[in-house]
Amino acid sequence: MRLRSLLPLSVLAAGALLAACDTGEAPSLYDPIANGTIAVKANPMVTAITPASGQALAGVTVLTISGQNFVPSRTSDSVVVNGVKMPALKDSTYVYVNGVRVPTLSVTPTQITFRAPNVVAAGAQIKVGVLGAPSFSQATTYALLAAVERVGALKNTEQPTAMATDRTGSTYTSLLVSGAPGGIRKTNAQRVDSLYAPSASTYAALTWSPQAGGLFAGRNNRALYTIVKGVGEQIFYDFANSNDRNIRIRALDADDAGNLWVGGSNTVAFYRVAPDKSVITVPYTGSVLAIEARSDAIYVSALEGTTNKILRFPLSGTTVGAPQTTLDVSAALPGVQVNALAFAANGDLFLGTNRPTNPILQLRAGQTAPETLYTGLLVSDTNPGATGVVGLSWGTGNLLHAAGVEIVADPKSITALGDVIRINTLRAGEH
Repeated sequence: MRLRSLLPLSVLAAGALLAACDTGEAPSLYDPIANGTIAVKANPMVTAITPASGQALAGVTVLTISGQNFVPSRTSDSVVVNGVKMPALKDSTYVYVNGVRVPTLSVTPTQITFRAPNVVAAGAQIKVGVLGAPSFSQATTYALLAAVERVGALKNTEQPTAMATDRTGSTYTSLLVSGAPGGIRKTNAQRVDSLYAPSASTYAALTWSPQAGGLFAGRNNRALYTIVKGVGEQIFYDFANSNDRNIRIRALDADDAGNLWVGGSNTVAFYRVAPDKSVITVPYTGSVLAIEARSDAIYVSALEGTTNKILRFPLSGTTVGAPQTTLDVSAALPGVQVNALAFAANGDLFLGTNRPTNPILQLRAGQTAPETLYTGLLVSDTNPGATGVVGLSWGTGNLLHAAGVEIVADPKSITALGDVIRINTLRAGEH
């Protein structure tokens, strides 16, 4: 009788040790205690994981495991074993990825949901354990894609000031190196670096236009430059003879016809400069921080005094209409400033901000409130003089490039003076 009374307590202790282990190395999560008696639960079975392998992003995507014999979490705070009140584990079903336990979001007898861990792996092993079952489920091999990854290999002394991307996925980054101009670096889609052009200056805005002839730049003065590979800048258009000769160019984008849309500060307008150098003036007295040209409208992030807004200027041919407020940034997010814009093909708008954490936002098509893109994965450069995100531009497919951000889980990125990264948005870009 004495042996029988002690047995459940000893087994309970063993079960608690197994449940506390987050490495998944134990053969099972067997806990024979159920209402004070020894009972064995059926082994969990996994029949499918969705989305399919190779379609989920590490640290981002919520996965669903379908199968049998899963046990929802307990709701009581304690159980009574042979008249002794003992603490009870609330979780009864556990998911392990490569031997490391990950938190579940929901559990039913036939489905488990959990967020993929921030581990990029071509063949991650996923298995399920149930408290009280003798064995784990059979391991399922699953590929997790990178949600964010570095572009090239910026050193800790190199800081991006502007960035553009061409149609092959190569990035062009204007750099400060130890506080001095470091030219424009090209990094191809395979992340191989080369010097594209030397420069005695750094640039506040870059854009790539195959229709207009390549890479264009503005550097906080009144001139618009074309960047010649291996040579450097050449003046493409000078506002010296316009009524806005005091403009300080800060924002630049090219439309599908090769027209360059130019904005900045100390100005009473923004402009369209055509490949033949003819100019259309759009009266506007705010300071333009970023500009994005679409077929039906021109979008700007602008400061009106201290208020930051995203404005939409309807476009019909060469006629630009009156501005409409898409988002009052200062009202929705006090203290936040949007320095970069990029549209996805489905109409979702990405916003690069000065927020120290979660610096990239998305405003989904048809929505009025922005939301964080990939919570917890990114921070922005907060070094003196840094403004957070300094560029957003599309590479190939779903890849959005960003400059001035850092990847939390990457020690080389997090020590950079603002990194250049690419983000798998799972949405096609708008070029």
